[in-house]
Amino acid sequence: MIWQKQASTSRSATSIRPRNTNGRDQAYIDAVNKSKNKIYSIFADMTPTNKTWRNPDERYQDKSLVQLLNDIRKEVKEKTGQKLQEKDRIRKVKDKKTGEFKEKIIPGSAPIREGVCPVKEDTKIEYFKPVIDWLAERHVKVIRIDIHNDEGHVDVDTKERKYNRHAHLIFDWMLHENLLGKDPKTGKEKVIQN
Repeated sequence: MIWQKQASTSRSATSIRPRNTNGRDQAYIDAVNKSKNKIYSIFADMTPTNKTWRNPDERYQDKSLVQLLNDIRKEVKEKTGQKLQEKDRIRKVKDKKTGEFKEKIIPGSAPIREGVCPVKEDTKIEYFKPVIDWLAERHVKVIRIDIHNDEGHVDVDTKERKYNRHAHLIFDWMLHENLLGKDPKTGKEKVIQN
């Protein structure tokens, strides 16, 4: 498994992006399996091999991502007196070379983020412990990890299954302790494992 903030040409990488709070529910699975192009499938016989880990912190127990996002919005409003700034903003910035003003998009806050990384068939949740610890040092909490072994496609020529094994890591990317409403800064460090 490789964990990096930016993609590399020689290794697989995980990019972290804002998470859509809708999950992989039955409606999603049905839509994928009923897709007209039928290139991508979820193999139901492999679904029992999927693995899940949930953060034991009571903040995350028995809550959907929608409930967690609403809790974060409420917490930010209570502690800062302002709404969570989730929408992107446009700012005019002067280009240093040309002297012209250009529009720059300032991204809004994304307190729940996700990274997807490729895994092997025998990958265990325990293998992610160094990543969880590294992020915890930077005040980023891993809400859950879902390893999917049941996705992929069937090769048109050989009729052989080609699996797309991967792990979804869902993060709470908000400082809750003292500077609530701010995103933790992870810096430019990279964690690489073979």
